[in-house]
Amino acid sequence: MSLDGHPLLQSWGNYLYKNNQWTYEYFAPDANGQYAVASLAGTYSIDHLLFQWSTVGTPTGVHEMEIDFLNGQKQNLRLMIDNNLPDLDIIGIQYNQQTVQPCQIVNIVQGKGPVSIQYRAYDYAGDMLNYGLTAYHGEGVADVIVPATSPAGGLGVTNTSVNAPANFPSVQCAYEFRLWAYPNVINGYSQIGYTETSDHVTFVVPNAPTYKVLATKPVFPFGLKSADGRTGKIGK
Repeated sequence: MSLDGHPLLQSWGNYLYKNNQWTYEYFAPDANGQYAVASLAGTYSIDHLLFQWSTVGTPTGVHEMEIDFLNGQKQNLRLMIDNNLPDLDIIGIQYNQQTVQPCQIVNIVQGKGPVSIQYRAYDYAGDMLNYGLTAYHGEGVADVIVPATSPAGGLGVTNTSVNAPANFPSVQCAYEFRLWAYPNVINGYSQIGYTETSDHVTFVVPNAPTYKVLATKPVFPFGLKSADGRTGKIGK
C-alpha cells in the first residue's frame, strides 16, 4: 500500500463475530509493510473493510493511492483529501450607519433602517456543501437571516453583507448571530464536518415585548408537598 509513491503504514481494529460474541481484531503491517486481508466469510462490525486510513495531517489536494496484491494485481485510486473546514467570520454588524461591537446594547429607533451583517463564508478548496446565518434569542427562538445556501463551485463568499428582515428584532432580548457551514466531504461512510462562529448583541426595542419564559410549578408524585406547601397537582 502506498500514497504518492511512499509506503502507507497504518493500523486499525475491527470486531469479528465468532462463537456468539464480538472479538476485537488488530490489523497492522508486517516487517515487509504488507497487510493481511480479513476473511470474507467472517461477520465484522465493519464489513468488507480492506484498509482503514486516517488522513489527519495529509495535505489538501489530489493524492494517488496504489494497492498491490501478492497475486501480482494492483489497483490505483485518485483521492481528493480536504481536512480543512470552511473559513467563517462575522466581519461586522451595523445599525443606523454605526458599527455594533460584540456584547453591545443597541437601542432600536424606528425608521433608522435594518440591522446589517457583513460576513465571510468561504472554502478555498471549493468543498463547501452549504452555509447559513441565523439569529437566536430566548430559548432557541430562531430568525433565519441567510437560509441554507449551496454556493456555486463549493466556494462561497469572501466578503458580503445581508440585511436582517424588516421586522427584526421582534422582541427585546440578547441575540446570538450564528454563522454556520458544512463541508462537502465524507469519511468513506457519511458526510462529516461542521463549523460555526457567532457574535452576541442585545437589542432594546421600544414598544416591543420582552422575551419571557413561562414559569411552571414543580410536580411531586403521590400528592407529596414541597417545603413551601405546593402539591403534586398540575395547574394553578
